[in-house]
Amino acid sequence: MAGYGPNGGVQGACNAVTPFSQAEVITAKTATGTFTTAPLTTSVLTAVIAGGGQGGIGGVGGGGGAGGLLVTPSTAVCGATPYPATIGAGGAPTTQPGHNPTAPSVQYPGINTSITFGPVTLTAIGGGGAGTGPPTSPVADGAPGGSGGGGGYGSGVPAVFGGCGTACQGNDGGDTSTSPKTNSGGGGGAGGVGGNGIGGPVPSRSGGAGGLGRDLQPFFGCTPQPFYIANGPNAGASVGGFFAGGGGGSLCTPSPAGGCGGTGGGGHASKCASDGGGSGSGVANTGGGGGGVQLADFGGVGTGGGSGIVLIKEAALSGVTAPGMWPQKAQYENKRAGTWT
Repeated sequence: MAGYGPNGGVQGACNAVTPFSQAEVITAKTATGTFTTAPLTTSVLTAVIAGGGQGGIGGVGGGGGAGGLLVTPSTAVCGATPYPATIGAGGAPTTQPGHNPTAPSVQYPGINTSITFGPVTLTAIGGGGAGTGPPTSPVADGAPGGSGGGGGYGSGVPAVFGGCGTACQGNDGGDTSTSPKTNSGGGGGAGGVGGNGIGGPVPSRSGGAGGLGRDLQPFFGCTPQPFYIANGPNAGASVGGFFAGGGGGSLCTPSPAGGCGGTGGGGHASKCASDGGGSGSGVANTGGGGGGVQLADFGGVGTGGGSGIVLIKEAALSGVTAPGMWPQKAQYENKRAGTWT
């Protein structure tokens, strides 16, 4: 029978305490589906990364913008509960339409990534498609997105600008060089703006570098970790915990080099090859933007953006439970000891 204790608290039967514990777990969702929490989880830390934008085509294409990257430190959830996640694809690679100055500008953005925890939906915005240019399409600025695409080939036209990024998710793309206007801008990254194209004498010309991605090691642990993405060919490093790097901007011959993709899976730009040789797509599941392509011949294929990902961290938990009713003194002592739940 319960009664009043000497210290003023209601006390019940003497029941044994039951310890509980749950190890930390980090889940990487690389495809659309459901994520189910562990039984004791009440909140999660989440990084949501959208698909990266397509690398630009044309005589000289800009770098694709990285997918938006949204980190949310704490969202309330229920234990042992499934929650839906949608992983966005990268902007699709495109085929050079041919030597036709009236062909449409093609700027495929990355697709949004989201996860829904009850009434709360966390959404990262797809990366902006890169700017394009003649002879295959009209000149186009980089498109806005999670991070903005880099500006395209702008010879003989006013300045060509990079697209705007989304606040708290990404950065702006770089602009096309001003003199000459043939070296395109790099796509923006989650951790930095895309580089502007570099003009001037031939030896110093370059396409703009892709913007730096964001380092997630402070949230999910130092490398190596199995949920960080392996490096891809012709792209900025991603295995070190970086995600959402911008694509490098291409340039017009006879300049020496295209822009490098941003660390975090951004694709490198092509290096003055008529078939887009040396260019790279954004690395899958990093949200990296596609590298810009210099395609003088029709029929070549531009680069695509990298698909997105969701990382979810459930913290380790431990303590004790007790089914009985406790005196105030016992509550106080357990709270001081850190064992009261």
